[in-house]
Amino acid sequence: MRAQANSCSGVQLVLFPLLLLAALQFHGCTSQGLPIVTPSDTTQVLQFGDEIELNCSFPSAVNYTWSVEEDPDFEETSQNLTISYEDPSDAMDGGTYSCTATIQENRNATSEPIFIIFVPIFTLQPSPVSADIGDPNVTLTCNATGFPAPNITWVRLPSNDLNESMILDLYNSDELYTIDDDSMISFSTDSDTDSSSILTFDLIENDDFGYYACIAMQSNDSLMGEMETLVASNISTVTGMSQYLVLTVCKLWHPKS
Repeated sequence: MRAQANSCSGVQLVLFPLLLLAALQFHGCTSQGLPIVTPSDTTQVLQFGDEIELNCSFPSAVNYTWSVEEDPDFEETSQNLTISYEDPSDAMDGGTYSCTATIQENRNATSEPIFIIFVPIFTLQPSPVSADIGDPNVTLTCNATGFPAPNITWVRLPSNDLNESMILDLYNSDELYTIDDDSMISFSTDSDTDSSSILTFDLIENDDFGYYACIAMQSNDSLMGEMETLVASNISTVTGMSQYLVLTVCKLWHPKS
């Protein structure tokens, strides 16, 4: 009787992991883990002009399907997925991507999510404006796109006479004056990607003349650490860019100056 009990115990030891594996497979899991997506960084940042190819791999997979959390209608059946940033409208392709590998019927495994960021670019930069003292409702307009939709901030630069050798230190808050008067600024986000802002001067005063910067960035963080310096020039419009942030400068000037 004791030998028989030992024999049954051995059978149970063999059957238990087999039953556990079968249960896992029934629920769409396997002992092989999750599909591997390369590049492996869970956040991918695309500058304008960039292109990235995502590759999904999983042993014994018969097909692969890509999905985007922010777009339930998106579905791409392919092992590789190419995402490019060649046109401003491409920013709509930003989002949280994942790859589902189908091993056999009713057996799937889904990768860890990858977040695709599209760095802001300007779709409308503020143009230099000529105005007289006393002119009403003078506006500067700035539009930008990216994913997530960028915030837009207006700052007044410290000098009315920028030159090519001038370097503005964006770490030094004394060199920038952030315009935070809500009555002067209107801001709107038209979609998940597009932002627009208008800076309005109700009545031009002498102190209003100078250089103003429109800054588009994808967080409410300060400029600290985003862009160290801006090399200025004496042309009417100056542009600069760093990761997650773009900046453009325009001049509000008096025609007699």
